[in-house]
Order: sequence, then C-alpha cells, then structure tokens
Amino acid sequence: MSLYTGRGGQKSQQGVPYVMREALNTDEGLKLAQLNDSTSIKKLTTGGWDCTVGSEQRENQSEGVRFQDELRPIPYLLRTKRSKRCPACRHILSKPENKVTSTRYKIRLVARSYIPTITIRPLQPTANPIPVTYRPGLSQEGPLKPLRPCQYILTFKNPLFESIKVSLATPNVTPGRFASIVTVLCPQFEIDANTDMWDDALKDDGRERNDGSNQVEVGKIWERGRNWVSIILEVVPASLVSDPSKLPLKDGEDILEIPMFVRMEWESDGQNDMGTPLGKERDGREKRELAYWCVLGVGKIAQE
Repeated sequence: MSLYTGRGGQKSQQGVPYVMREALNTDEGLKLAQLNDSTSIKKLTTGGWDCTVGSEQRENQSEGVRFQDELRPIPYLLRTKRSKRCPACRHILSKPENKVTSTRYKIRLVARSYIPTITIRPLQPTANPIPVTYRPGLSQEGPLKPLRPCQYILTFKNPLFESIKVSLATPNVTPGRFASIVTVLCPQFEIDANTDMWDDALKDDGRERNDGSNQVEVGKIWERGRNWVSIILEVVPASLVSDPSKLPLKDGEDILEIPMFVRMEWESDGQNDMGTPLGKERDGREKRELAYWCVLGVGKIAQE
C-alpha cells in the first residue's frame, strides 16, 4: 500500500501523505489510444475474428476495447468466511477455520445437536447374533418370535448443558396390518445436564447400575449415568400369519418399527433473548419446551 500512499515504506511520516496521481505523459506511463483505422484493419487482417473481444469481455472493462491485446486485468471478487449465530440465544452455529485454504468448520451445529440421542438394544441379547441386511440401523439380533414378549433397553443421552424432563408416548399397538403390542414401563423421567466427564470420577463414577438381579418394574429407571438414562420397553411382536383371502405379505411388513412421541422440558437463562431491551438483562430462568415424533427400528419378525 506504500506505492499508493507515497510513504515509501517508512513507519511514520509527519504531514499529509502524498497521494499517487495519474500519468501525464508517456514517460510516466501514459498510453495514447491508437485511433488510426488502418491499424485496426491490419489487426483484423492478421489476427482475424479471434483477436477481437466479446460482448461479455467488453462489459467488464472500464474503457471501450476492441482487441484482446488491449484487455486489462479485472479485480477478483473476494470471499470472506463468516460465523453464524442464532438470533434467539446468540449461540454460535457455524464457525469456519481462519486458514484461507481450509474448508473445515471449527463449530458446526445442527438441529440434531439439541435433541436427545436414542439407542435401543435387547435386554437379553442372543448368544449368536445374526447380521441383518434388510434395513440399516436395526438391531443385529436374530428375528423376533411372534407373540412372545421381549424387552429392550432404551437409552436417552442429553446433549444440553441443562437437565431435561422427558415424557414419552407410544400407541398401544403399532400401525399397519400386523399390529404389535408396545408398552413403555417408564414414560416420564429426568436426565441430568451434559457436564464435564471428570464429574463422574468425583461422584463415584456418577452411575447407578442395575446388575440384572432386580426385576423389571413399572415406573422405574433401569440405569442412569452422567447425562443419560436407560428405561425398559416391552414389545409383543405380531403374528405374520394372514388370512388366505387377504393380500399376501408385502415388502417391509415384517419389520417392527415403533412410532414414539418425545416431549422434553428444561429451564435456561433468559438473557440475550430476542425482545430484551438493550442494556437490560432478564432475571431468573425461562422454561423451554420441545416436542417431536421419531421412529424406533426394533427388528424383523420371523415368519412361521
């Protein structure tokens, strides 16, 4: 920038800096326009139509040009990396790295980062699990036996830094032609906040274990950890034996999937919310609520 400001690389200079002016003659770099038509005709004769500029190139030039040797470089549109914040809570949603050549993000949060993670596994797994390929994400256990009750462990992991209250609701029977019976033994429970992992060591691992000797009870949490809770889900798979007069078994009807409605409540600080006047802060905590539907893939029902 010293070329344009006239500072000459000096760190400090008294007075108004010298501003670079335009060239006045050819010795200073002034290039006179060639207005002779014979020169243009000569260029067209030697170079042909390929030596001329197109309409798009002519529009990007500051001065009117006709030939490619008269083109000048145009400024390149620079791109900037910007961080994005939530307009309500001012939390950083995405923050790219400062390195110019890097396309990675230091922080990149999506909606899934604010809802509990749900995992399902059988209470009594089989000795030799059978790999399944009929649908990804389902249990690696063998096929479910019809009309035989089976129990599963549902684990909910809290990603928030506040404790949440979770309420679950499922239909008594699954939708579809073959209805299975579903029972959630503990539909309401509370999950602790997502604190530092070292807190587990300070609180004797912070985990309430169930050694399996205790029987499954209604309304009782099976296992609890730092920021997660496990409950019991009981399922009675339906029988796939259909009436010969009805339609045969369709593709996917032997897969047991349970729709579940999840409702969570928690309290967060009311500061930096939308509508708060400048210079003022809200006192106390604000109650928040989130509800959504999800589908649990249990497994495949055996055909008798």
